[in-house]
Amino acid sequence: MVKDDNKALRYVRKNIILDSILFIFMAGLAVSWDSDLHPILGIIVVILVLIHIAWHQKQIKVMFRQAFPNLTIQRPIKTMLLVLGLIALILSLFMVFE
Repeated sequence: MVKDDNKALRYVRKNIILDSILFIFMAGLAVSWDSDLHPILGIIVVILVLIHIAWHQKQIKVMFRQAFPNLTIQRPIKTMLLVLGLIALILSLFMVFE
């Protein structure tokens, strides 16, 4: 029982640390709008968000299946989300930093 509690506590700590770092970098994005630091902070935020999503993958799957229990609805929505994500990724690669 103690091992499970420690594991859960470590998970919560890891999450709080990631959320805090993510918040700091997002606040830095707002402040550094005209700075050369802005693109670097943006890349760091994207990486941290991807890590955050990876850590919560099981929870996201469960919530998605609860929201869309029918498989015929799940597939088009997953495809649409994938296409939108790829479009966002591709468009971000063509951004010009001044």
